[in-house]
Amino acid sequence: MNRRRWLWGACVWVACAQAPLAGGEGARTQGSVVRPFVRQMRVGPVASTGLCVTRDLERLVRLRAGDIRACYQRRLDADPTLRAGELALSWTIGSDGRVEGVERTTDTLGDRVVSDCATAIVAAMAFLAPAQGSCAVTCPFWFEDPR
Repeated sequence: MNRRRWLWGACVWVACAQAPLAGGEGARTQGSVVRPFVRQMRVGPVASTGLCVTRDLERLVRLRAGDIRACYQRRLDADPTLRAGELALSWTIGSDGRVEGVERTTDTLGDRVVSDCATAIVAAMAFLAPAQGSCAVTCPFWFEDPR
């Protein structure tokens, strides 16, 4: 059968072969190899202290959430035993809107590559400058089990 079906996977349509998959319902084909995909990554509420506009922070974080999800997806492709979990990051936005420092506050994934990749993405972000001084931001990301 050459028919294809489409599965919804966190803002991206993924095509899978109609034949039964060894990886179960939450798998995608890549050549003849079946690879799991992230069903969903949730972005938690963005908390900030200082004079930052929370709505703008949330908008920018959600715009880059796909890149953070891709960090996890690349590691999941390389290591299908990677577990689901939470990665919470904290960072400071300087008076010019640039990120001055990013720290991992929670990391239940247990994978340094994913957390380093996500940290680099946040560090490269540019936000609106705070009304006065700097502002501290915290945001959790939850990666759900692909199986």
